[in-house]
Amino acid sequence: MALWKKVVVIVVVIALLVSGGIYLVLRFRGTGEAQPIVAKVERGEIQRILSFSGSISHINQVEVTPKVAGRVSEILVKVGDRVEKGQELIKIEIPDLDYQIAQAQLNLDAARLKLQQLEEGPSAEELNTLKLSVEKAQQDLMRAEENYSRVLETATFTASVAEKAVNVAERRLKEAQDNLELTKKSVAQSIQIAQTSVDQALEDVENAPNATSREAAERKLNLAEEQLEAQKIAGEQQIRAAESQVKAAEDSLEQARQNLEQRKLSNRDLIAQAEAALESARMGLKIAQAQYDQRSTQVSPTTIELQKTAIEQAELTLNNLLKEKEDAVIRSPSQGVVGILNVKVGDPVMVSTPLISLVDLDMLEVQANIPEVNIGFLRPSMEATVKADAFPDLAFKAILSYFNPLASVTQGVVNYIAHFTLEESAMTYLKPGMTVELEIVVEKSTNTLIIPRPALHQEGSQDYVYIWDGQKMEYRAVKVGIQNEIQVEIKEGLKEGEEVVLSLKSSTFTLTHPTPSSSLP
Repeated sequence: MALWKKVVVIVVVIALLVSGGIYLVLRFRGTGEAQPIVAKVERGEIQRILSFSGSISHINQVEVTPKVAGRVSEILVKVGDRVEKGQELIKIEIPDLDYQIAQAQLNLDAARLKLQQLEEGPSAEELNTLKLSVEKAQQDLMRAEENYSRVLETATFTASVAEKAVNVAERRLKEAQDNLELTKKSVAQSIQIAQTSVDQALEDVENAPNATSREAAERKLNLAEEQLEAQKIAGEQQIRAAESQVKAAEDSLEQARQNLEQRKLSNRDLIAQAEAALESARMGLKIAQAQYDQRSTQVSPTTIELQKTAIEQAELTLNNLLKEKEDAVIRSPSQGVVGILNVKVGDPVMVSTPLISLVDLDMLEVQANIPEVNIGFLRPSMEATVKADAFPDLAFKAILSYFNPLASVTQGVVNYIAHFTLEESAMTYLKPGMTVELEIVVEKSTNTLIIPRPALHQEGSQDYVYIWDGQKMEYRAVKVGIQNEIQVEIKEGLKEGEEVVLSLKSSTFTLTHPTPSSSLP
């Protein structure tokens, strides 16, 4: 057979507008080497499934926190222990708590005794004792006043002495400084005179008329130079001595000033102590006089009621301390397993600091990151199939409970955490921390027209397929519904039993997904 008979002839593309659609006609001549791969439009079920990775987590995790601050004295559980509600977990030591409780009990007893005394009235012996207390308080006040006056007088005198010492030291420093300046001037003058003698003797040597005169002049020059050197040494000693006097005067002044400041500080402390003692004595007298006046006069109903209120306040203080001691023993708020232990014996703890995490291993959930683009397909109460690598032959059911309202961004992708409640049977197998895969059927349609995914093409926003009637291909626009990786639901444009083209193959070419504007071989 001739070669041209074995080759597919040029495809003639004819575009016709028929019933609002565009049709492509593909004719074949020769032996029929070019044959399309087709699939029938069938009626059946299609569904869209979304898959996500997730992890097993606890639904109920309780953070056990203390109600009081203190130091951990004893830990009664360890990680992994199963505990019951009310079981003791940790004991906290609160400094001085027992002392405070004992003091509060004493205050309560004293308040009750005072109420009893008020209700019974004072005895002659009690009134005499209270009167003696007033007299003693008056004497204490008198002594405190005398002591305060004495302290003020002494402080004034000692401060004056210290200030005079500073003035003397300042005057002596000024005298030493003046002496240093005079010494420097005197030494300079003496050295200048000696230097003049040397210069004159040198001139005599140079002008000596004969050897004898020169010899005498040289002896005179040597003597003048020795006197000059001696004068320099003596002058340096005089200056150093004067400088030492200045330094000693400066040190004395500094010491005098320090003594003055120390005296002022000491006086201030002594005066403050005397003032505090005086105020305490005045307050003691007021209290003693008030107690005497109170007991010596008839007790009013208001006083009785005030004392009862004081008793109630003392009882409240004691009860609060006893409650604090009770709270120092931390108990489990519910049953569970100790998952995390955040402290050790000796650690200081503050109120509401998490010490123990209790988990309920009988209530687990799956948490999964859902990309933003898939959120619209999911809603609470949807059922998911859960599989774990540890149990490849098992599948579990879970129900979508809720989404976290706040999003997280990972590598530019916005995700929301979804929480799925596991069925009870899964608790036997799945453990916290396991990685699982979830599948959720988000769309489903039954008794609908379905075609393979490769048969569907798209140009712009228009979906279309190629129909094969055994001799030619026809382009047809369609309306689709549910799509997945394998199948596509056809809502309009096709009939059951029609054949759609998947691809066109021959010995010389392959045609896949043609478009209306393509030139077909």
